[in-house]
Amino acid sequence: MPTTVTQDPNIQPNEKGIEQVCDWLQIYQYYSHLNVIMECIEKFDLLPLDNEEAKIGHLKRLSGNENCSLREITQAYSILQECFQNLTHQHLQLIKTAVECFNVIEMMKKSDLYSTNGQRRFQELRDNLTTQFQLQDFNNMILNSWIMTYSLIEPFTFKAKSFDDFILRIGQISNLEESSLNHIKVINDNIQIVTMWLSAEETTVLDNALITMEHLYKSGSFRVYLRHLTRKPSHYEVGYVIERIQSRVKKAPGNDDQQEVNDEIIQAKQIQFLLSMPDIDDHKRQLTFCNVDVQQNLIYKKALINGQLKLLQTVDNIYHILSKLELAGHPDYQLRDESYDIRLQQIQTGSMLNDLRSHQNARLDNAIQVRIQNLDSIYNTLKATHDRWIQNLEKYRQDCPLLKLFSNREIMILIILLQTSNSPNSTRNRLLKNLFSFKDLNNQNDEEDKLAVHCLQHYLYSLRISEENLAMNCLTQFYQTYRIEARSNSDICLKK
Repeated sequence: MPTTVTQDPNIQPNEKGIEQVCDWLQIYQYYSHLNVIMECIEKFDLLPLDNEEAKIGHLKRLSGNENCSLREITQAYSILQECFQNLTHQHLQLIKTAVECFNVIEMMKKSDLYSTNGQRRFQELRDNLTTQFQLQDFNNMILNSWIMTYSLIEPFTFKAKSFDDFILRIGQISNLEESSLNHIKVINDNIQIVTMWLSAEETTVLDNALITMEHLYKSGSFRVYLRHLTRKPSHYEVGYVIERIQSRVKKAPGNDDQQEVNDEIIQAKQIQFLLSMPDIDDHKRQLTFCNVDVQQNLIYKKALINGQLKLLQTVDNIYHILSKLELAGHPDYQLRDESYDIRLQQIQTGSMLNDLRSHQNARLDNAIQVRIQNLDSIYNTLKATHDRWIQNLEKYRQDCPLLKLFSNREIMILIILLQTSNSPNSTRNRLLKNLFSFKDLNNQNDEEDKLAVHCLQHYLYSLRISEENLAMNCLTQFYQTYRIEARSNSDICLKK
């Protein structure tokens, strides 16, 4: 028969006693780290030489007495609470880890990576190494730990104004976890590698530019996003992909081993990289510096550098002519995404450097010129389209003086609203989805037509058209009479 345990109802938990024990334990945690904190301040010379704070002396005396009882320690509660109330257990462990990994702190201080110029150098080096280590798991792991370490150890790299200032800077480090401290230990274990990166940072700009250049030649493309119609900035991106072969899986010997390896090689992982417009400007600037400062033994790379600079200039030209078409109000170049290849074709780009070293660069040079000519042809076609649109606007304004009252943008919006929609990605559909995000316009042509007429009413009213002509039945008839079929050219649109 089980024994029944009864509890005396008169015995109540002593909440105040529990709170007091918790306070004692918190104070003891602070006390147990005092030696490490004092060692950290002295080891890294974190306070001014003339610092004579009474608080420091008090803490030193307290840390030097190793025979204090828990109750005696609590007598110093006020000063410990005042000093360390903003520090968590993780912050205290960070201080301890910094002391243990003294060489990491000294390396970062010596490299001066926290000054204004140092921060810029760190960002450049980080970006350069990220590009270089795209396929190198081990170096990538160390790089990620170094980036995390950079943000964690800043308070240990320069003098604080006072003891409280140092503790405040430690407490301001957020999102600190136990695992975060492992990054500092990884750098401590691989400090020679990071030291080599820092000593060779001047050459990494050149290396980064050349590596990115080759990837763009192998798989590069660029995509333009025209967004001014929705009052968002238009922009373009340059992207490339690299194929990363998965590590081979080790298995016990069997009949299917070879097939397993073959399947694994076929299933290569593609990784996409995108360069924003500022990134592209930086890449062009780096290539320009490379072209000027390239060493004599790298002279064979000048053809590739010059070719890519011309290629990227042509890309920029295409983006600007597309922007001109958009801003000139051409209805076919609104809310549009355009993609173009910049990779070289009909050539084994994997051997481009070997070809250049052997002075057999005629094929490469020809492939670059062919790509530039193709992009130039696209630019010329777009420029002709822009010129024709401007000429047609002028022509129809002469034929119909009423059009002189409308700006290019106003004419463009009228054309878009009057155009029938033949796909869920048409300009009108995308515009209405942006204006009426709560509406489901997928495969709902009737609903889309109603919203288009509704927009026409408000739009014409804003242009001060007589209200008598803006009744819904009149506008519906107007829409049915003058609507423009999808894919109509700009000349037909203006005639309507």
